[in-house]
Amino acid sequence: MRKDCCIKWLSLMLAAGSVNGWCLDALSDEDMAAVSGRDGLVVSFTGDTVTADRLRWDVDSANAVLPASNAYLDLEGVTMTGIGADGATPGIPFTVSAAFDVGADAGGDAYVNLDTTWTRTRFQVDAMRHEGDPTKSIGSIAFDSAGSLSLFGQGSFLNNLSNEASARLILNDGQMFFRQNGSEFVADNIDVNVGFDSGSIGATTTGIRIATSRLDWNILFDMAFRESEATAFAGTGLMSYLRYGWQGGLTNFEARINGGGVWYGGDLNNRSEGLNISFRSDYASDFEWLIGDAGGPETLLRFQNWAKLPGAAYAINAPNITVDAINANQGPGGLTYQAGFYNVPPDAGALALIVRDLSFLAYNTQVTIEDAPFPDLVKQWGLVYTLGDLDANLYLYPGGRVSNEGARFDALVSVQSPGAWNQNSHFLIADTGADTGIGFLNTNFLVSIDDAYIEVVGFNDGDSTSCNGCGLRLDATAPTSDVRWRLNSQFGGGLLSDLSDPVRMVDIDLDLHADTIDLLFSPPDLGETRLKFQWDMRLLGDSYIAFSEPSAPDVKFTLGQISGDISARNGVIDIRSGNETADNAPRLVFEQDLLLGLTAGSQVLRINDLSIGTNNIGSIVIPGGQITGIFALKEQL
Repeated sequence: MRKDCCIKWLSLMLAAGSVNGWCLDALSDEDMAAVSGRDGLVVSFTGDTVTADRLRWDVDSANAVLPASNAYLDLEGVTMTGIGADGATPGIPFTVSAAFDVGADAGGDAYVNLDTTWTRTRFQVDAMRHEGDPTKSIGSIAFDSAGSLSLFGQGSFLNNLSNEASARLILNDGQMFFRQNGSEFVADNIDVNVGFDSGSIGATTTGIRIATSRLDWNILFDMAFRESEATAFAGTGLMSYLRYGWQGGLTNFEARINGGGVWYGGDLNNRSEGLNISFRSDYASDFEWLIGDAGGPETLLRFQNWAKLPGAAYAINAPNITVDAINANQGPGGLTYQAGFYNVPPDAGALALIVRDLSFLAYNTQVTIEDAPFPDLVKQWGLVYTLGDLDANLYLYPGGRVSNEGARFDALVSVQSPGAWNQNSHFLIADTGADTGIGFLNTNFLVSIDDAYIEVVGFNDGDSTSCNGCGLRLDATAPTSDVRWRLNSQFGGGLLSDLSDPVRMVDIDLDLHADTIDLLFSPPDLGETRLKFQWDMRLLGDSYIAFSEPSAPDVKFTLGQISGDISARNGVIDIRSGNETADNAPRLVFEQDLLLGLTAGSQVLRINDLSIGTNNIGSIVIPGGQITGIFALKEQL
């Protein structure tokens, strides 16, 4: 464009739809040098606080399956506000900026691009309630982060089923707080970089499909605990105990997000309103699962070089994960386990998570141990925990055991081995350099929990440096609770590349039935990094444990009709640095004191049926006692 054709707007003021004044002038070379621009639309919002009294997810309203019935989840007291580092100074200004652009690439194909960024902002919810009882709350949450979200699509965001789309979410130095009754479970130092540079994001007849040959999957955070009756969601005073996350990539990734919630009569096409998700993927060569100490000089384990069981189509495949807000007795039905049928139906309005036919058929073949100042150790070790077929019904009800804030839940989880060894559930410790593993093979287990509570529990003695009785608690207590754990497995070992004919040492059949389970995970004391735990269990008289000879199942040793109290105290799960051990070798340590009978509670431990085969040889009564055990995994010297 010629210089004398350029114009310069000096002012343009609009008032009540009329132009009050304007003029035109030629641009000089200096003026042109100062001009920079781009096409598209940029929208920016700056403020200190945005609030909403309520956000509601309403499902099943006048539904054809449930006429004149509805269920909804309420998020009350919703706030977005600027926040400083470590949860400091809420209410400071924050900015959200979105740049939207429509154009064409060099080949003339149309595209749409959206880039959104935000400064450090807090999203806070004061109460999470269900329509079934609006007086009760699961708790409150807050999420702090700065970050960005970018989306690019050829054609449009939801009209791209080729590989001409990209998407990426980045979160920097985030914190997430879950608060109940003045205590908080915290995810600290959250860093996220999840996305892909070449893939598809498209609308289908049932929902949205996302697919890519590689999805970057980088999520890291620290687990921590905090108690403060007076001040909520402050990032100070944290008792951190675990570093956790994933780094690297997922390959052959595909996910679908579809409408449709809980189904009826076993018919997946007869769904209520809600949401269902499916996904499947493999692991890239750089994928790592990380776990270690939080804060300070970390001892960190990196589980690397993932491989699939031979013949597995995908490392992980989840064809049906359903999320729904439901009413009482609105579940999808129970589960079939080892030719038996089990069901824990929802007894009130709940938030439901339903899983069907999830499989996980991969394992790591290498572990790197970072333990400064010692050199990194790289070992051909594997931790095998494949899942042949996982089904689950989980129901979460607002309200605690002693207050209106908390969460009651029911759970029914089944893990089975549906076929050949390379489709089954195994739990092994492996020497992958020798292609050998030992542990539990071709495993089936069922967990059934009726009427339990999950709570964030505060200090019970006012000592801010020692967590006595605080942490995350699972509480299933008589007379309303019922808990069952069934297990059928083979203990043995063999070649990871072919477990069709393993060395079977003993077959295990277990059924533990309890009316009391009280499990507490506690953060470490000040200056420590270990995770502490304790538990109490009261078994009912139909519990048993049986061991049999693999080649002769009739040769079976049974501890049957078990009842009474068992507890664990001083439990520790600790990744110990070489600085803490005499031989300078890091290790994974499990410790606990096992208490029996009256030492554990008010009922002696009884084994009323001690049998070999079909022959009863007596019974055992244990009035009380204590067993101290330490189990450590470390490098063989």
